[in-house]
Amino acid sequence: PTSPPTKQEAAKQLKSPPPPPGLQNSIDTSSSPRIPENLYIIHDNPTLPLQIQNRSLPVMLETKEPGKPDCVIIITGVIEACGRVKDSDRGTESLKVKDLVGFKVDQKACETRVQQGQGNIIEFRLEKEGGVPLSGDGAKASVRQFLKGCKSRVDVILDPHCDGGEWYPLKEAHRKMAPQFKSNGVGYIRLGDDMSKNGVAFLSEDNCETFFSEENVSPMAAGVAAVQREPTPKGGATVGKKVEEVGGAQDDQEEQDLDDADELDFGDEVIEGNPGEMISTLQDAHADGVGSGGGAAALKWHEKVDLITRLGKLVSMAKWRDRAGASLTLLQDILKGKNVNVHVMRAVVVSIGRIGWGLKEGLQTTASWRTLLLDLLKLLKSKQVAIEAKQTLKMLHGRCFGLKHATGFVNISLGRGGSA
Repeated sequence: PTSPPTKQEAAKQLKSPPPPPGLQNSIDTSSSPRIPENLYIIHDNPTLPLQIQNRSLPVMLETKEPGKPDCVIIITGVIEACGRVKDSDRGTESLKVKDLVGFKVDQKACETRVQQGQGNIIEFRLEKEGGVPLSGDGAKASVRQFLKGCKSRVDVILDPHCDGGEWYPLKEAHRKMAPQFKSNGVGYIRLGDDMSKNGVAFLSEDNCETFFSEENVSPMAAGVAAVQREPTPKGGATVGKKVEEVGGAQDDQEEQDLDDADELDFGDEVIEGNPGEMISTLQDAHADGVGSGGGAAALKWHEKVDLITRLGKLVSMAKWRDRAGASLTLLQDILKGKNVNVHVMRAVVVSIGRIGWGLKEGLQTTASWRTLLLDLLKLLKSKQVAIEAKQTLKMLHGRCFGLKHATGFVNISLGRGGSA
């Protein structure tokens, strides 16, 4: 027999009576996993902690909602700390985020207004009470659960513009708004593989021990507010891993759409610059070496990454394809340089793929294509750049060259001789 309750226990039961017997076991919390308190974002930008400077900085994650073209998933939070990550091929730095709230927003149906004093900017409203708590005592779901099924890139907007705690920039009056303009000057990080997919592969709930997606991806490295933006082909086709429910027929159709595309689509990103000037700047920096004479030669690694990335995007477009030969020759020279920064090398390999994509079979008419193909094959053995090299070769194979063109190069790269 059980002992009768004490006076204190009896008083407590009167104030907070137990639920009726039929409801006591309706929700079993004993076996439910505890919802994590923090989200960890892995990245490759060592300058970011200097930008944040141990501030409790607001942050907003934005990605597409699966199956709903007009809807986005938004998660707001506060950066609690910056950290280092060891032994990960996805990045070297991390952001620890707390106070997480999730929203699913229909951009055509949400409440909007014109930004005060800025007639060309449309804002939308995110009321915290209408969001889903994703951390803390009142959490309804984890971030992983909230992002279930997401296969698109994820934009991490640092210190987003916000009026009154609930009004955020949605778009400009007649066009989409680039992510960097949604920030109060700190910038943004774009999470995704080399085809602008699978951003959740850079998100973690256990301090970057595991990630929401364990697919093999290429880490993204670039400067704050100028983070690499990876392309998808025009026409809406996607590249890389498909959603598991999608059948083989649709996969084949998407790959066919990709093959038929004439240009890569960089979405709402505004890509500015003159390729001729970029080539000259990079040539000077490569010829003189960093720190040997100042000026252009004093480019830091992230400045080189930005220039190379923009050059690759611009020259992939029909407007600037006459610069392809000079661009590829320059990229070949950088690739063969000594002590090349790994982020610069990754940017070079990705840019080669973009420029080659635009040229199609014309890639074989350039002076450097044979050397570049051999270099890409050799880079498949590199621990630091193998993922980019593999993805670039996959991009170019079938569109720019076939197996008959590559056999000799494969034999050479394997040390078996052969004629290229």
